[in-house]
Amino acid sequence: MKCLARLAPFCFLTIASYAQQTISLPIIVEGASQSSLPIQAANVKVEVNHEPVPVASATSLSDKHLQYVLINDARVHVKWPGGTDQQAQVAKELLKQVITPGSDIGTLINYGDGVFLDVENERDPKKLSSKIAADATSPTRLYDAIVTGVQRFAKQPASPDGRKVIFLVCDAMESESHVSLEDAVKALQKASLPIFVFVPSHLEKKKEGQSMRELAENSGGRVYFLPPNTKHLKFDSLKSDLADSFLLTLSLTSQKGLVPLSIAEPGSPQTPIHYPRQVFVP
Repeated sequence: MKCLARLAPFCFLTIASYAQQTISLPIIVEGASQSSLPIQAANVKVEVNHEPVPVASATSLSDKHLQYVLINDARVHVKWPGGTDQQAQVAKELLKQVITPGSDIGTLINYGDGVFLDVENERDPKKLSSKIAADATSPTRLYDAIVTGVQRFAKQPASPDGRKVIFLVCDAMESESHVSLEDAVKALQKASLPIFVFVPSHLEKKKEGQSMRELAENSGGRVYFLPPNTKHLKFDSLKSDLADSFLLTLSLTSQKGLVPLSIAEPGSPQTPIHYPRQVFVP
């Protein structure tokens, strides 16, 4: 188990830029994969920093292979109804049911009292699964694990036929991280990485569940509150969200740093669109 270096003080550098530039970000349009009408760039209305910006293209990501990081809570004592066995089972089933061997490329980060890189850039999900074990102690440095995973992942070149996502399987407990929830959200937004979070359903109405919702929704990802019995878990909601994902390409001028983002499809106002609440413009 390779322990990653302690996090340096976390900050963001804002750089002035006024030239026109193009940025891309992933979004989820619920039900798009089941619709006979594809998403059209001209039909998507985007505001960046409260100013309308043109959408150059809207490309489906449903056929792209995954470049992913799986962040796993590896503590011996977790808050799942079935304990550590259930925690490990959810993470392993995610790898088994969602990841395509030989095509998708994954990295495994386990965390507890530290943050550990156990597998990196691996095409065989079984190798990640074999490293999922409850052998870490408290405290639980959840936000450290997310920020560390994002920083390391962002440095990896994106595959031309792939898409980057982060998966998190945890009980939402957090203590003694060197960074905050806000830092974790900003790290995801800066890297344009959606996070898909799996936590037990008894936390949904609690503070921990609300934190996971804030984390996922502000990154353009989703949180899934799993039932007490996960024996026959199928990950259908995640599969639908991955199939309903698109990459928007925006043309920007006079923007800089992390700025507010708003996306809508006026022709289908009832269609939920999931997108990061801020976008990073270098």
